[in-house]
Amino acid sequence: MEKPIWVKHTPQQVTEIIIQLAKENTPTEKIGLILRDTYGIPKAKLLGLKISKVINQELGKKTDSSLTNMSKNVEQLKKHLSANKQDKKAKQTLIKKTGLLIKLKKHYAKEKV
Repeated sequence: MEKPIWVKHTPQQVTEIIIQLAKENTPTEKIGLILRDTYGIPKAKLLGLKISKVINQELGKKTDSSLTNMSKNVEQLKKHLSANKQDKKAKQTLIKKTGLLIKLKKHYAKEKV
């Protein structure tokens, strides 16, 4: 894929922007949206970059957004169920999401070893 004509940023400039946003603890998904909306960069891949790889190489941070998103989801379900004890569908969803969260934690634990 070729870089679109309207993108005026070089890969080095985009890398600096990504690092700056990552230092502010911005999640990788949100960094992609900020690049798109604020800087007019449709995808970092067009410049030969991958946001998570740039963060990992430059800052040494390992991003596991799926794990954090899943844990937030489980917490929201628990909060919902504390207010709505009769919601059987939410109970079932909580059981399923908790199982997935446990699997994800095991997966990331294996990756770190």
